[in-house]
Amino acid sequence: MPAGSASGEPLHWITHKWDLMVSIYDIDMYLSFLITLLLCEFCYYWTHNFSHRFPLLWKPHQIHHGSERVYSGNSGRFHLLDAALGGIAYFLPIVLLDPTGEVIVLVISFSAVTGFMEHVNIDFKGAVLNKVLIQLNCIGD
Repeated sequence: MPAGSASGEPLHWITHKWDLMVSIYDIDMYLSFLITLLLCEFCYYWTHNFSHRFPLLWKPHQIHHGSERVYSGNSGRFHLLDAALGGIAYFLPIVLLDPTGEVIVLVISFSAVTGFMEHVNIDFKGAVLNKVLIQLNCIGD
């Protein structure tokens, strides 16, 4: 485990005790980035999906969809609970996997760029990426 990483974390102990997974540190940085990004997007995708399907979650989430079209001028409108739930969902894989700082910076940078692209009021089609990344093609929008 690299220097500066917390020891005794439950996921680390479980994965090394029973060899259930390869440590996120034992693989190439770009593969680690890809795995971490996909898990972050997966968790956020389902949280966002559920926020459109369940009335209890839709109530705070609908504030973000108050405008006819979400763009850079109104995209920052969130209910505190909706923003917290989305943030927890997105960053949970980072907390559990404890990737290197470089991977964390890459994931956050990628998320920021794609989030910006979604909210610039341009019809952006990400082709194959729309099937993988929530930010490029939001559910129900």
